[in-house]
Amino acid sequence: EMETENSGADRKATSHNHTNEDPCINQQVPSSPPSSSTLQHYENRKEHEKQTGQQANQNIIHQPRPRPYSHPRPRDAPSATFTVDPHLNNIYNREQFGVVLVAAWPPNQSLTGPYERFIRQVKQCFDSVDLDLNSVVNEDHDGDGGEKTLQQKQQQHSPNVYLYPAQHLHITVATFHPFNHSFAFSNNGSSDNDSDSCDRDRDHDSYVKICQKIVRNAMQRAEWPKDPFRVQIDGAQIGEKAGVLLWNDSCNDDDDDDDDGPQGQGSFHIIRKLVKEEYDKAVADYNASSVGENEENNYYMPKGKELIVPNIIHSTFLRFGGKPHTDGQLIQNRFQSLVMKDKLLNEIFQDGIVVESIKMVVEKRAYMHIPCDEHHVFESCDL
Repeated sequence: EMETENSGADRKATSHNHTNEDPCINQQVPSSPPSSSTLQHYENRKEHEKQTGQQANQNIIHQPRPRPYSHPRPRDAPSATFTVDPHLNNIYNREQFGVVLVAAWPPNQSLTGPYERFIRQVKQCFDSVDLDLNSVVNEDHDGDGGEKTLQQKQQQHSPNVYLYPAQHLHITVATFHPFNHSFAFSNNGSSDNDSDSCDRDRDHDSYVKICQKIVRNAMQRAEWPKDPFRVQIDGAQIGEKAGVLLWNDSCNDDDDDDDDGPQGQGSFHIIRKLVKEEYDKAVADYNASSVGENEENNYYMPKGKELIVPNIIHSTFLRFGGKPHTDGQLIQNRFQSLVMKDKLLNEIFQDGIVVESIKMVVEKRAYMHIPCDEHHVFESCDL
């Protein structure tokens, strides 16, 4: 998803107001008015954290990581500066069109249980102001000229640091169409913004039909995994654009055999390889068919459309709804000491996560903030 979402899945909109809820956060920013000596204590603490951790953090960011961080790394590297996500608020009320193949969604207890412990640690990396809902908006009036309520504002705006609710975690296998890319339609190449709604729905449905056939053909291949498989934690980071959990797929069965093949050749590699082969075959068949044949079969594929396959296995857990008030270097220092130090991450996710299903989903809300139902899931394979 990191690759997918940097180049370009619909979740239930969930607002998280963490004000005064997490005792660890309140240790950083007291809820009652602090005295001048207390304020000086916090300023001294922050300055101390910056100075003592700066050199170590620079080494972490700029030097190659030791094992087990041995697999491809995200292009969005750890950073002390952060970019606001322009699509994040679309999780609340804007309908999108994306087509993705995802794994481990909805997540089972093997992920949701450890994740709750993990996210408690992540919260301590930020001052509480960054986890509060941002109710300051440029537009203070609703469409009828009335004042927007605080609840309306909160429903439409994310906190500076948006932490994914557990039910929206997923691993992107491949992306047929990113939700944040325009879709070229059959009527003279028009896009989502200027296409007639009937043409838009027809072409969306036609493309989804092609994607369904591709996924179904891949699932029927002899090499397709038949049983649930396990992926192990391989790292975590807070990058410029997002925070991600990284997974290792090279040894993903539960027996003692060492016959998993070369590093990175586990079940995810196989699934992605099969889907890519079927996708390429479908494109060739589509291009070789006449316009009449494709119209008769209700097939439509935009010219030059390519399948996006990430080179990493990851789950995004954080995005930026605004510029964090917490110093970026301080965030990285805290992340290293509170999350990554002494193999705590490996301890939290010591059993890995079990992948029990693969689903082809139409993303009608950004970043898989969607329910798992027949309106969004168009193909599914339980392992």
